[in-house]
Amino acid sequence: MKPFTVTVGKPKNLQKTLARAKQEASSRNIKHELYESHGHASGYKFEGNYMVHPSSVVITVTKKPALIPMSVVEKEIVKFCARYLRDE
Repeated sequence: MKPFTVTVGKPKNLQKTLARAKQEASSRNIKHELYESHGHASGYKFEGNYMVHPSSVVITVTKKPALIPMSVVEKEIVKFCARYLRDE
């Protein structure tokens, strides 16, 4: 598959957001290496990474199951980000 990206706004409290993301990934048995500038996660036949920029986070999906359309994956990423990358 050809990798694709989704860009979302950078949370104001990145450290708190990363802690929340690490907890969520661990609870779902997703392998992850999450840092303040970049990271990688894989699980459930998905793989991806992210890069943090001054005002955004660019998420790149590098592997997904063939039967799941890109549009569905993108919608789920946006939903995940709305839930876990929000500022509190």
